Amino acid sequence: MVSDQTHPGPSRDALAFASGLRVGTDMTVEVALAVMSGARTERLLLCDEDDRCTGLVTRTQLAAVRARARIWL
Repeated sequence: MVSDQTHPGPSRDALAFASGLRVGTDMTVEVALAVMSGARTERLLLCDEDDRCTGLVTRTQLAAVRARARIWL
């Protein structure tokens, strides 16, 4: 018998991992924001120098870093 329950789709985090959109630790905030804008995504994978994914970074997080940096200029 088939259930009538609707299963939710993959989370945004899972989609970000599947998309393969990555930023490295050497990428500037401005470049990462440009990548996000071009890809029309809200999250990017954060990867270390060995190309191992260490987490996700969001547009909101990057915008906050950029705002804090401007305060110190």
